[in-house]
Amino acid sequence: GTSESEFEIRGGTLVKYTGSDVYPIIPEGVCRIGKRAFSGTAVVTVTIPRSVVEIQQYAFADCTELTSVTIPDSVQSIQNRAFFRCWKLFDVSLSGNPELGEDVFAGTGFRVAQMRSMHDKVDKELGEQLMKIRIENGRCPYCGRKVWGISGHACRSCRKNLSNKG
Repeated sequence: GTSESEFEIRGGTLVKYTGSDVYPIIPEGVCRIGKRAFSGTAVVTVTIPRSVVEIQQYAFADCTELTSVTIPDSVQSIQNRAFFRCWKLFDVSLSGNPELGEDVFAGTGFRVAQMRSMHDKVDKELGEQLMKIRIENGRCPYCGRKVWGISGHACRSCRKNLSNKG
């Protein structure tokens, strides 16, 4: 398991993960996963306790080995690019209805199919991208090019509207 000493925690914020365990368990009592706390580490999956209410910007950015994460319903806010460039991240379990910043999952393999219970209320561009767009294997169903981001719900390559109207 992960020992408490592998986490630098200040005032309820996990500032930095310094451990080598690739399956770390964040200690209960941590309220915020700080800016770049796990950025660039080799973690494969991270256990987030229900005490966490906020995941700050770039918290898991460039975690190129991260494949799955379960975000508990206690999390109220996930800031900009929290999981930026986690290329192998396909399995995201997101319960609850957190406020989402910009490009939270940009550069990940996160698929609509993995959404467990996203509420209709999440209506920002990213929320709509996760809820309503049908992209098979991260490729545009029209032109077949890789889609990392959506611009106005249209594929940036062929401009076809990818919104799922039903």
